[in-house]
Amino acid sequence: MRLAQFFFGFMLAGVLVLPATGFSAQAPAVTSAPLDLEAQQLDVNQADGRAVFTGQVRVTQGPLVLTTDKLIVRYNRQGDDGSGVKDIQAEGNVTLVQAAQTITAQAAQYALAQEQIILTGQVTLVQGDTVLRGARLVYDLKTGRAQMQGTTNQRVRARLSPAGGL
Repeated sequence: MRLAQFFFGFMLAGVLVLPATGFSAQAPAVTSAPLDLEAQQLDVNQADGRAVFTGQVRVTQGPLVLTTDKLIVRYNRQGDDGSGVKDIQAEGNVTLVQAAQTITAQAAQYALAQEQIILTGQVTLVQGDTVLRGARLVYDLKTGRAQMQGTTNQRVRARLSPAGGL
C-alpha cells in the first residue's frame, strides 16, 4: 500500500476546496515534498482493510498541515476488485492549514471513487478577514464545484472583507 500517494491526494484535494469557493489560493509544489505523519498510535487490520491513526494525528507535506483526532484509511485487500485506497476519513477536530488559509470541521471524507471531499460538522473556511461557515461542504474534484450547505438550524453564513472576495 502506498500511503504517501493517497495522503498527498487527500491534502492536495483539501487545498483545492479554497479556490472553488472563491478564495485565492496558490497550489503549492508539494508533489516531491516528503510526507510526515505523526500519531500516538497506528493500528493496521489486514482482515478488514483498515489503517487507523489515532491520538493527535498530524500529517505534513510541504506547506500543508492536516491535524485530526483520528485518521482512517480504508483500502482494498488482496482479492478485492481494484487496488489501493477506497477512502480516507478524518474524524474529530479536523484542521487543514496552508499558508494563510484554514479549513476546520468535525469530520472530513475523501471518497476516491466518487472524487469528492465532504467536510461536515461546523465547517469553517477562513482566509484573512473572509469567513464562510456551514454544516457541510461538498467539493467535487472532477468538476471543481464546491457547495456549502446549511441545515434547518444552521444557515450558511459568510463574512466578506472589502478587499477580499468570494
